[in-house]
Amino acid sequence: SSRVDEASAVSVSNYVLGNYVNPVRAELTEQGASGATVKLTFSEGSIPYDAEYPLKISGVRGYGDAVAMDVYETEIALIENIAPVYASSYFDSDSEIVLTFFESSSLSGVPDFTVYYNGKNIAWFSYISNNTVRIYLSESVLRGKVTVTATSACQITDSYGNVATLNGTYTVTR
Repeated sequence: SSRVDEASAVSVSNYVLGNYVNPVRAELTEQGASGATVKLTFSEGSIPYDAEYPLKISGVRGYGDAVAMDVYETEIALIENIAPVYASSYFDSDSEIVLTFFESSSLSGVPDFTVYYNGKNIAWFSYISNNTVRIYLSESVLRGKVTVTATSACQITDSYGNVATLNGTYTVTR
């Protein structure tokens, strides 16, 4: 039979990516005469690069059978699952702030930020350029500090859909 025992098929300890990474979830999504499909979900950040990764499957039993199937080892192509991470911010001119990110793929999404200077929001508009966010200000800042905060509408992702966490307030000094 091509069917598998559900309890053993959904046990995350039966799957090892690389030398040590177990998925956080294993779901039996399909089972029939032609075989079984198990969907594996790995935690965010566990796949650092686009690459072929070794996958070892062991301990999965056949349907209605106490005997474990043979250990299976293969390589699978995976894409990185690390979200963009805020790196730094600086003034590029008197009326422009640049936010940089640690990210290997390109950024996209909705860059929406407030920039407070002397108690007033002076953010005019923002856009993504390569792996940076550029924030244009409605007035020049010649000297002093501003605070930059993502609004609730802000969403920045990489090209694989990993969403950046922007829950801090960033201080930029001119």
